[in-house]
Amino acid sequence: NVYIEFGHCYLNAHMPKNAKKWFSRAIREFPGHASAYIYLADLESSLGHLDVAEKLLQRATTCVDGCIEEAWFNLGVSHAARGELKFAATALQRAMKIDPAYREASKLKKQVDVLLGRA
Repeated sequence: NVYIEFGHCYLNAHMPKNAKKWFSRAIREFPGHASAYIYLADLESSLGHLDVAEKLLQRATTCVDGCIEEAWFNLGVSHAARGELKFAATALQRAMKIDPAYREASKLKKQVDVLLGRA
């Protein structure tokens, strides 16, 4: 979608405020598509707004289109980084349920399971 492309252009130009505007516009225009939520969450996370990023990822997991498995994976990463390992394991499992071949999710899930004493 063109709004996401503009957002990426502004990110590449190191203009995060403008990128945020375009990702937000993509969300307004296509609220059922996960991609803009994921990109905006990544941007918010890079700015240190972790709670905002997590809420965006949670919203992305409820979408009907887009890379919903990536939203679950990123949510799992977020939970793992916060030490919320049970939540991380659940999110990663959801990502793998959508895409059983999701290698990154599988790898991180195994690591989380080790930390939880499940492996």
